[in-house]
Amino acid sequence: MPDQASTRTTCPHCGAAYRVVQIEAQSDPIEVTCKSCGGPLAGRQGHFLLKYFLVDKRRRAPAKPAEPAPQHLPR
Repeated sequence: MPDQASTRTTCPHCGAAYRVVQIEAQSDPIEVTCKSCGGPLAGRQGHFLLKYFLVDKRRRAPAKPAEPAPQHLPR
């Protein structure tokens, strides 16, 4: 059996790092989600299924909340 090449990728939603292996398969793709944030990841590339191995669970900093609008005090 030939060695399977792996590549490194990150979750487009949270930045978690993964090592990805392509597995040749004829079956339908399954739903794949990020183990860090639950966001969707590609489950298939051509006739290959993609198997993800979490390497680094880092997360992007959350967006700063918007400043509340100033409230006018009654006179």
